[in-house]
Amino acid sequence: MSSPDAKQLAGLRDSLPGQVLVGTGRVTYHLRECVGEGGQGWAFRANWNDAKGVVVLVKVLRPDTVSLDALRRFQQEADVLRMLSMVPNPNIVRFYDHAVTQISLGGPILALPFTVLEFVNGPSLEQVLKASGALPVQRVRRILRHVAQGLETVHQQKVVHRDLKPSNILLATDGGAELAK
Repeated sequence: MSSPDAKQLAGLRDSLPGQVLVGTGRVTYHLRECVGEGGQGWAFRANWNDAKGVVVLVKVLRPDTVSLDALRRFQQEADVLRMLSMVPNPNIVRFYDHAVTQISLGGPILALPFTVLEFVNGPSLEQVLKASGALPVQRVRRILRHVAQGLETVHQQKVVHRDLKPSNILLATDGGAELAK
């Protein structure tokens, strides 16, 4: 697919749910609905190793953004996430896998690079702020403490987070308590 237009890309994105991507060690990821879209890729809810397996997030690099530089950055991001997962921290989204799969959806075979991460079942801070406006001081302190704890681990590994913003702070519920990641 050379220089796909917006309609072709939307068609490809919409045809991915139901597909099975093969990761490292022949682990499979059963793609479900698209839950996010960015400038370079799509994010899908998926199930690990079984159609009803553990829920994970699969980030797929869009074919129209693939270049040597984009592949290098995507691999570098996966390497950093893999390294950060070696240092357990509940405030950092866990990394599971990074691979490239070959897929054919009735046309040419496409190489789709993808990264598999922990699925955080909850809204982003941006979504919460848009829905409720100002937050109570106690909640703001708790969220900021969690973000600082995550960043402390990141910085200890000599990594700088270059895209810290409300849309990249996810709020999960863990044991009845809110947890920022």
